[in-house]
Amino acid sequence: MEQVTLLSNFISLNIRRAHLRSCLEKLKDMVPLGPEASRHTTLGLLTKAKRFIKVSIQTVRTLKHDPPRVRENTQRK
Repeated sequence: MEQVTLLSNFISLNIRRAHLRSCLEKLKDMVPLGPEASRHTTLGLLTKAKRFIKVSIQTVRTLKHDPPRVRENTQRK
C-alpha cells in the first residue's frame, strides 16, 4: 500500500511540474524579455512579468484619464 501511495505522489509531482513548465513557456511568449540572455530563470521571468503587468495597467489608466497628452507623447517618440 505504501508503494502505491509513493508512486501516486511521484506521478502527481511530475504532472504538476509539467504543468508549471507549460505555464512558464506560455508566459515567456507573452512577456517581452529582451535580448540580454538566451535563457531566463524562473525568478527573472516572473519579475519581468510583474513589471510588465504594472506598466500595462499604468498605461491603461493613463489612456483612460488623459488620452490627448498620451497621444502627443506617443507621436513624439
